[in-house]
Amino acid sequence: MVVFPVLVVVLNGIFAGLLLSQFAKRKRPQQAAWAAALILGFFAALFYLLFLGSSDETVYFKLYYLSGGLLMAAYLGLGSVYLHAGRRAGDILALLLIAASLLAAGFLFSAPIDMGKLRHAADTLGPGTSAIGPGAWKAFAAVLNSLGALAVILGAAYSAWRSFRSRAAWGFFAANALIAAGTFIAALAGTLADQGAFAGSFWAVLAVGFVVLFGGFLLAGRSATRQAPVEVAER
Repeated sequence: MVVFPVLVVVLNGIFAGLLLSQFAKRKRPQQAAWAAALILGFFAALFYLLFLGSSDETVYFKLYYLSGGLLMAAYLGLGSVYLHAGRRAGDILALLLIAASLLAAGFLFSAPIDMGKLRHAADTLGPGTSAIGPGAWKAFAAVLNSLGALAVILGAAYSAWRSFRSRAAWGFFAANALIAAGTFIAALAGTLADQGAFAGSFWAVLAVGFVVLFGGFLLAGRSATRQAPVEVAER
């Protein structure tokens, strides 16, 4: 159903707006990194919708996959590195990630497209990953997604453990659990999509992941503690 990509557009737009508002007030680099990631998620879903309604299928499809399938998780992970490893480590990783993003884009846009599989993805609302021909972009996708998701999940788990150990508010502990769970669900959809396992339900699973992630964000915002979860970054 088209409603699920639309839902992902709305959720990412709201989430990114809130983080940009926080960044304007506090100037924390992790807030900028997470906002960038969610803007990428916003455009990924938007480009997918344009892909469904446009005759220029290949350009919009590759823009969708570049924004969401290749880069979003990595920039979420960058925010976690800024939060837990500090500004210096985050700045170094940011430079490496920007370089990797440019290389990944080049490899992706030079890869051939199987038009039959692409039209099948449009008919089923599937992720369509198999429509992109083989190339170095696959290695970038595997590394950027895996390390990005791992950084977010481990960072959220670490924050939750610290709040539990210091007897911080249970709401803050639950918020971090939701953040980790939401990231895992979203990453699971993308991981299994390469085998076509989520064709037809990919966007529904992704939307669920963002709903859970956004729920963690809202709950964390109401927490009385001054220590921030991964996405709120009050530190």
